[in-house]
Amino acid sequence: MERGRGALPMLVATVASGVATALLVLGQAVILASIINRVFLGKETLTDVSGNLLQLALLFVARALTVWIRQVFAARAAVAVKRSLRRDLIAAVLRRGTRAGDAGGELVVQVVQGVDALDPYFARYLPELILGAIVPLVGVIWVATIDRLSAGILLVTVPLIPVFMILIGSIADEQTAKRWRRLQSLAGAFQTMVRGMTVLRVFGRTRDWLERLQESSEDLRRETMATLRIAFLSALALELIATISTALVAVAVGIRVVYGQIDFQPAFTVLIIAPEIYLPLRRVGAEFHAAMEGVKASGSAFDLIAQEQEPTGAIPAPDAATSTITLDRVSAVSGGRTLLADLSLQIEPGEFVALVGESGAGKTTLLRLLMGFAAPAGGRISVGGIDLSEVELRGWWDQISYLPQEPFFRSGSIRDNVQLADPHASDARLWHALDVCGLADFVKSLPQGLDTGVGEGAKLLSAGQRRRLALARVFVRRSPIVLLDEPTANVDATTRSVLGSAIKKLNESGTVIAVLHDREMADLADRCIEVTPE
Repeated sequence: MERGRGALPMLVATVASGVATALLVLGQAVILASIINRVFLGKETLTDVSGNLLQLALLFVARALTVWIRQVFAARAAVAVKRSLRRDLIAAVLRRGTRAGDAGGELVVQVVQGVDALDPYFARYLPELILGAIVPLVGVIWVATIDRLSAGILLVTVPLIPVFMILIGSIADEQTAKRWRRLQSLAGAFQTMVRGMTVLRVFGRTRDWLERLQESSEDLRRETMATLRIAFLSALALELIATISTALVAVAVGIRVVYGQIDFQPAFTVLIIAPEIYLPLRRVGAEFHAAMEGVKASGSAFDLIAQEQEPTGAIPAPDAATSTITLDRVSAVSGGRTLLADLSLQIEPGEFVALVGESGAGKTTLLRLLMGFAAPAGGRISVGGIDLSEVELRGWWDQISYLPQEPFFRSGSIRDNVQLADPHASDARLWHALDVCGLADFVKSLPQGLDTGVGEGAKLLSAGQRRRLALARVFVRRSPIVLLDEPTANVDATTRSVLGSAIKKLNESGTVIAVLHDREMADLADRCIEVTPE
């Protein structure tokens, strides 16, 4: 896993401390067997074996220390991987923006619970998996130096545990994937209900949605119980195999001790070591099911990140204020449909271009293509003669302002929301932007002026005031290219007129490309481009 490379030193330290713990256990077994043999069979006193007792105590302390070191490094490895994955995942979500059909609840589960589910994988399962391959081998070799028959029994029975793990794991893998999909579905349904609560109440459909949530919750409960059932059954099977295998070693050793074919001390040493040889493999089985949810969740995260890789263009972005934007037979694909229908278009600096057409024709998709958030399925987009795919997009984005259909508002003050465009913007710039958008008088009438809170999502403002506030942000940005997606949607005639005048002012200092359904607004543009699907 590429994102696990940063945690590799910590994983190595985790495994090394686990191996050290196993070696200390072997040392404890030898010393403990020696003490018991000398005291109970050799009739020595505790004073006689005080040196061995001290050694045993020191080994216990050392073992506790290595276990602590192992847990610390395992936790740090998990934190390092989660930090890297969450950073890349959030960056991918920010790059992709909001798309039709996106379920915000699913994204939240993915970023929060999905990434946290990697804890058992990196902190416990992966180290145990590596130790499960090393410790039994070391233990069998050690036992072979003491008793070859016991080593032979171990050599035959130890591989049975991985075999059963593989058989059970194939069933558990599918079940875990089903549970994770149910969880995401429930999160998406819950978020949709919360966001649409007002509409659902007005239309009297809250009961229907509650029933849907209850059904989804019940489905998740069933999938969770099925997953737990497999986990418990697999734990039972692995414990049974380990117990029976240890019993075989004990019987073989015990009979030979009775008949004098092996001395008590090596026999007792083997009995102490045998369970420790199976222990790492049993732990792998115990951690497998908890780790699988993290694997499934991270798989979904990697798919999302892979779809939204950071553009790799290296050519410095040209000056947008003087560069012509050219679309040459551009098309895009969404939901299996071809959009834009080989659109060819040339936009000169300073133009006001209105994009019109039926819903779903690809107008918003075209804005995403112009920002470089997506690559065209066919054709070419160039800026100043340079293919946009070859342009360093950070520099290109610095020259663009974008107003989406549903602008984002933070839970803060009017000042906070306008300064999203430029955190260092002065009050004079803020007031100028609000004045152009027809919002200055309203803000001045508020007791706290610019510092008045607007609530979560600016819910304390009307729809028209939210549109004006979002457009004021564009003025503060001062970009040579402005992309607007339905800037006058769901507003009254007065607000539409104010916004139209503000957009014309934006056009005085740069290029404006706007998606418009309002024909009156479209008439303000220098020209209208009809966007049609295939």
